[in-house]
Amino acid sequence: MRKQWTKKALIVTLAGIMITSGSLYARGNKKSAPAPRNVWMTELSLNSEQMQKINDLRDGMQPAMMDIRHQIRQYELELSKLNRSADADQARIAVVRKSIFDRETAIQAIQTNHHAQIRVLLTAEQQMIFDTSGKNFSGNQSARRGQKGMQGNCSGTGERNGRGRG
Repeated sequence: MRKQWTKKALIVTLAGIMITSGSLYARGNKKSAPAPRNVWMTELSLNSEQMQKINDLRDGMQPAMMDIRHQIRQYELELSKLNRSADADQARIAVVRKSIFDRETAIQAIQTNHHAQIRVLLTAEQQMIFDTSGKNFSGNQSARRGQKGMQGNCSGTGERNGRGRG
């Protein structure tokens, strides 16, 4: 009798856990909707030809950006491991920080060039809107999430103050 009761209690408990975890997963998995791709069209009143050229520019830029971001992530992982190491190699830490800084600088250069290429495609009125609202059009997630990246000492030394441990 006791064995049968224990078996039923276990089944009910497992079913409850499955139902609860499923609903929590569904609730926790919701992400804020990304900005629609047509934000350019609505804010700048782009025509289809302008939009196509901008899309082509972005598509041409993305592979390099993705590669650099991947490199940054790899260096950040290495930096994190180095910082947790009991006998951290300070020289290597400095090299890794500089590598991260250099790649973040490269991303900024690519973005600046990309924005300059886009600006050429715009009318004078659109350029005014683009220039005054540039952060909204950057496509850069840091503009939407708040500034991420180099904080604190941006003297080019690769110091990453303000981001915790690496």
